[in-house]
Amino acid sequence: MENVSLKKIFVTTLGVVVIVAAIIISLNYFSNSEVAPTPEEVTKNKNELLLEKVSQLKSLTTSEQQDVIQAIAQAGNLRQCEYAEGIVIDGSDYYSVCRNNFLLKHAILDKDLAMCDALEGDPSDIRVCKTETAYNLILSNKTNLNICNQLDNERDILACETNYQLIKGVQEVDASFCANIENDASRKNCSFQVSLASFLSSNKDLDCSLSPAGLELRCENFKKLLNKNQSGESRSCNSGLKEVLVYDFCKEVESIYFHNKL
Repeated sequence: MENVSLKKIFVTTLGVVVIVAAIIISLNYFSNSEVAPTPEEVTKNKNELLLEKVSQLKSLTTSEQQDVIQAIAQAGNLRQCEYAEGIVIDGSDYYSVCRNNFLLKHAILDKDLAMCDALEGDPSDIRVCKTETAYNLILSNKTNLNICNQLDNERDILACETNYQLIKGVQEVDASFCANIENDASRKNCSFQVSLASFLSSNKDLDCSLSPAGLELRCENFKKLLNKNQSGESRSCNSGLKEVLVYDFCKEVESIYFHNKL
């Protein structure tokens, strides 16, 4: 009986040793395995790869050159465009292309109108840059109505002023801003979007008589869908997805109303 007991002890001990060894091996494996890079490390690696590609720009294929120049606009810096000097693709000077793409993107992204004035070439690019940048400044509450006077023609100034009143009306859920809009259709549209903002944010009634012509019935259906699916104190446009045309208006209002509240 003693031998049997000793055998059992030996087998049990051996089993424990095997388990412990397995745990140690597992720990060593995981400790030596690769750790996922941090977001900062990912960005650094991307920047280093872009810098390498930029330095080799003139030796790349045409397609690769276009990709790198696009990447500079997205994530590089303006001085890197100097590597594109002398590169002409399909008659276009890609130094200018690189420079303009960078300035256009970052003027809008950084809300810097001065960058728009630095654009070269097609005046329409400068116009688009200024109108989009002004819109973003208004949307972010980083300016006042005077920003519109920095645009280049009366049509753009009027559109900017209309956007200003609409955005302020929706963000503050205050239809009095709409009264400052000259154009009747634009003023009605502003009132409808403010009504939508009120409907979404505080469960007040949606005035479908203000909706664009032909959408009144769709608006009523949309309102029923959201009332049926409402949850808590606020509503979501997604509950009315079946009424696509009114849903589009709703999503625009959501993007404006919640822009500075996230």
